[in-house]
Amino acid sequence: MGRHPDLAGVPDTAWDRDARWAIAYAAVNADHAIMLHRVGLQLREKDEVAVPTRFPPHRDVPFGRITDHAMDNIQHWFALLEDWASVVTGEDINHRQPRYDTAVSGPGLRVWRNGEWRTGNLHITTPAPKALSADLLRAILDRVAEGTPPPVEHQLWRDSYAAYLRADFRKSILDAATCVEVCLIHRIEAAEQRTGSRCKDTGMQRRSGWLQKHDPDYTEPTELKRLARCRNKVVHAGAVVPYDDARVAVDIAFALATKYGRPRDPRADLN
Repeated sequence: MGRHPDLAGVPDTAWDRDARWAIAYAAVNADHAIMLHRVGLQLREKDEVAVPTRFPPHRDVPFGRITDHAMDNIQHWFALLEDWASVVTGEDINHRQPRYDTAVSGPGLRVWRNGEWRTGNLHITTPAPKALSADLLRAILDRVAEGTPPPVEHQLWRDSYAAYLRADFRKSILDAATCVEVCLIHRIEAAEQRTGSRCKDTGMQRRSGWLQKHDPDYTEPTELKRLARCRNKVVHAGAVVPYDDARVAVDIAFALATKYGRPRDPRADLN
């Protein structure tokens, strides 16, 4: 399944005919989905682009310049692709902070049960990925080619949720609160243009209060005060965050980013 790309200057004989570029995705809820095994990139250098090189001999050699540039920046291309895919699907696919598929409960702990010593339990998580349509993947690749990242509010709720899943509740609270602040600021800017009023308030609760007075379509989350209080405790006192507070923070961030944030669909106008 899957065939090598047709790249200018690369003959068919250069490709390994047995190499698979895409395979059937064997995971729960991923029927008929395929997984890309390899990605082919065709590099072009525009005349006006000055590409820095690591190797001086490559300075005047177009192929050497563009190869150096690709080697220095390919990780950023993959990181941006990962950002978009995780924002669009809502999945925690950050390879820099992975969720492990297996875990042991109580490592090193032995329990006497049923006449014998027992060790901890092994938990195995079966992934259930959300497959991207070809249209969405094409739009994501276009955004990545432009160097356009997903809206920051959607990156923040994604990071907040990922931290929550790893039980890093402090980070979850901070990212969720920042997501809320970003959404409120964008909403205020739109309301200012529409009404002519200026918001001089700062802080999550005061900004939300201003919106309640000037934006009839805005509804303040019922737990916003709880999130603000918890964020302040984390920032100023390094407080330990309970599970319930982190869960509420993630829910608020997702709700506001979805309702008041910019689109997370790469096909939409992001301005």
